[in-house]
Amino acid sequence: MRNLWKIFFNERLHIVLSSMALLWCWDRILAMGVRPIDYFILPLAVACICQWNRLTDLREDAVNCPEELEEALKRERRIRLFCYIGGATAIALALASDPTWPVAAVVISGAAIGFFYSTSPWPGRATLRIKNLFVLKNLMSGIGWTLGLLVYPALRAGHSLDGPFWLASAYMFLAVMAHEIIWDMRDVAGDRAAGVRSLPVVAGPGMTKALVLAAMTILATIVAASVAARLVPSWWLLLVPHAAILALVAAQFDGWFHSSRLVTYLLVVMTTVFSFGMGLLAIRLS
Repeated sequence: MRNLWKIFFNERLHIVLSSMALLWCWDRILAMGVRPIDYFILPLAVACICQWNRLTDLREDAVNCPEELEEALKRERRIRLFCYIGGATAIALALASDPTWPVAAVVISGAAIGFFYSTSPWPGRATLRIKNLFVLKNLMSGIGWTLGLLVYPALRAGHSLDGPFWLASAYMFLAVMAHEIIWDMRDVAGDRAAGVRSLPVVAGPGMTKALVLAAMTILATIVAASVAARLVPSWWLLLVPHAAILALVAAQFDGWFHSSRLVTYLLVVMTTVFSFGMGLLAIRLS
């Protein structure tokens, strides 16, 4: 059983599963009518990006997770083959099933963010990776996940980009950024050694925690204000506890919550369970 959990986390299957849960959750909440094929395309794209990152974050992973890096490098050829074939398949299926310019723009933008996040557009200049760019790395993660799990399926389903949609997009963007910054807090030793200008490396843990708390407070306020304005039903307030958990984990990182990869892995699992729960609630109350 222990080996199964190790494979589940090391192969980033928890992140792939979270993408499926989030897509299904927003589909239920917003009633977008996501195309069935997108439940294959989007998780496949996420899997490719996650696997590609295992091969490109060499200097930081040599410090942060040397065993995981060693395992990935042993299977480098297979991982690269999976990424090339899987990425091409996801892009081809998306464009072939909906060859419109808006969808093509989102697909190309998402693919560019996913690839150049950990790969420099200029060979040998790792400092040009999105991951190395202060704050922009966190912004691009939020934008990438929002494009992939909300904008892309909504455009393909012909869903109206109305008030609830933009509220969901704001929630997705800020929550993903919070996750990303917590991961940066975990990886600060390797990022510093590799010259990655993450928020914790540049601003320090205190300022980083304060920014996550501020972002989650803004998020909760936006949701509450939207409910008060009757833009969305009152049960949307159940999104607030998720934001509160992210704020709490950030505030108590290296406190109540010991800085470890397991903590951040379980945080993703929590988000997955929460997403399935919100989706079921939306079905019941719709």
